[in-house]
Amino acid sequence: MALNIMFRAVLHRCRSLPIAAVQRKHYSILPANMQPGGLSREEEENATSKLFTDALNSPEIDGWDLRGIGNDFAGGELIPDADICIAYINACRRVNDYALGVRFLEFTRHRHSIIDKKMNSWKALVEEIKPALEEVGMDIPEELGYDKPELALKDVESNDYYA
Repeated sequence: MALNIMFRAVLHRCRSLPIAAVQRKHYSILPANMQPGGLSREEEENATSKLFTDALNSPEIDGWDLRGIGNDFAGGELIPDADICIAYINACRRVNDYALGVRFLEFTRHRHSIIDKKMNSWKALVEEIKPALEEVGMDIPEELGYDKPELALKDVESNDYYA
């Protein structure tokens, strides 16, 4: 008898679930400044750039934080501008991590190759950050030979194999 009452109660509650789901209101969980109509795209880019630049110019930054910021750029659809690249290069110099700086430039070069096949945007960025690179003694990926794959196979259609 008690089992019958229990099943009837469960069945009654299950019948009302679809109605409750339809009647439930959905509220936005985004903060006010990220709501549609909050900031313009340019204002949002400037705020993001300032946020990253301030974090990179912090004297307490360490390698772990630098990798986290690099992963934020690599994981998202962000393309760092010249100010962020210069701040990242200087932060890498402060923590003595040359490889991390080159890796960041390599990733940035790859992102620019996606948006611009002729690499004009990458060349313009390199011209902007060249003084900072020379100041810290860092090379761009092309100067290190990272623009070409190291272990790529030769083209099988070429006559190099049959010479």
